[in-house]
Amino acid sequence: MKFGKIVNFTNMFGQSDYKNIDINLIVAGSQAYKSDGSCFVFAYDGDIPQHEDISELTQVQWQEEKMAIDAENSADKQTIEQKIDDLQSQNAQAILALVIGGLM
Repeated sequence: MKFGKIVNFTNMFGQSDYKNIDINLIVAGSQAYKSDGSCFVFAYDGDIPQHEDISELTQVQWQEEKMAIDAENSADKQTIEQKIDDLQSQNAQAILALVIGGLM
């Protein structure tokens, strides 16, 4: 098994660009994608093709990169959930203000 990293993972339209990697050879559950599309790390059951945007990693490097990406994505998810909670609270306050204002 080999480990790799693709940079410039998304194209200008936001679509994934696997740079000639056979997605069927990516080990399920091994991949991690940065939320901004800048990179993707993975384990691979084959030889990793040569490409300027692909680098081969050691297992330790892959684990470190994957953990960092997973942690960053988790923090992003918490931020989004907090924004949703804040907006729901603001909406409830606005509705209450309209109801109270309409009763007077």
